[in-house]
Amino acid sequence: MLVRDQALVEWITVDLQPFSVVTNDQFINLINTLDPRYRIPGKTNIKEKVVNHFDNMRKNIKLDIDKIPGKVSLTSDMWTSTLNNNSFLGLTIHFIDQEWKMQHFLLDIISFNERHNTINITNEIISTLAEFKIKEKVLALTTDNATTMLAVGRSIAEKLDDDVMNSTFGHYRCTAHILNLAAQQGLELIDNAVVKVRQLMIKIKNSVIISDELRKLCKCAKINYLKPELDIRTRWNSTFNMLKKMEKMWNGVRMLAVRNQEVQMLMPTEADWKIIRIL
Repeated sequence: MLVRDQALVEWITVDLQPFSVVTNDQFINLINTLDPRYRIPGKTNIKEKVVNHFDNMRKNIKLDIDKIPGKVSLTSDMWTSTLNNNSFLGLTIHFIDQEWKMQHFLLDIISFNERHNTINITNEIISTLAEFKIKEKVLALTTDNATTMLAVGRSIAEKLDDDVMNSTFGHYRCTAHILNLAAQQGLELIDNAVVKVRQLMIKIKNSVIISDELRKLCKCAKINYLKPELDIRTRWNSTFNMLKKMEKMWNGVRMLAVRNQEVQMLMPTEADWKIIRIL
């Protein structure tokens, strides 16, 4: 049964299933159908098995890190759950292995119950580096351009220099994030036009009737219908994709505006489109 327990644990962790899945009647019926002899662990038992699996994997990671011949670098990003506002910091390690191949994997996900300010973030990262015994090996940390993370970079540099005389550590700003900030400043020049396209996209995306009508009109005009896409402020290329999709369906959207007054009221003007195309 150990093999089946291990398979169940790996499925739960990889598929992000809740521990309560083992109490689900349909799941129990499925397992019993596949193997009537297998006794499914209870919710508490399966939680213990998952935690043990995690601890074992963590030990293996430490052994793998011990084999790294040279320096390592880290990338980090923080996000906040929309469900409960809990904050998490992900740390990914990058290194060249003994066969001169670039490797990387998620080193840790740090949960923050306290405020994620400079002191707390620095202490958590330093604690993780100490646990995996890479304080002397870490060469660099790359983050976004958030003010807190810039302060964290300076703080970690000071601590590593004091603790293990690691004066080679450097903090770097994510190039993609810098490019996004530059692109967003450029987009501010056409912000009014972009807002109109965004509002129109929202209208089409949120209405099944309007979406279906646009799909039919595109088919009649022999235009490829593209699913409406909203942009994300932190990703300039998503704004580009949104505008590009609208441009490709522009003739279909104009025909839709003739038949739908709500769409007509949100339509960008020809002057708006001229500005968008130029930039």
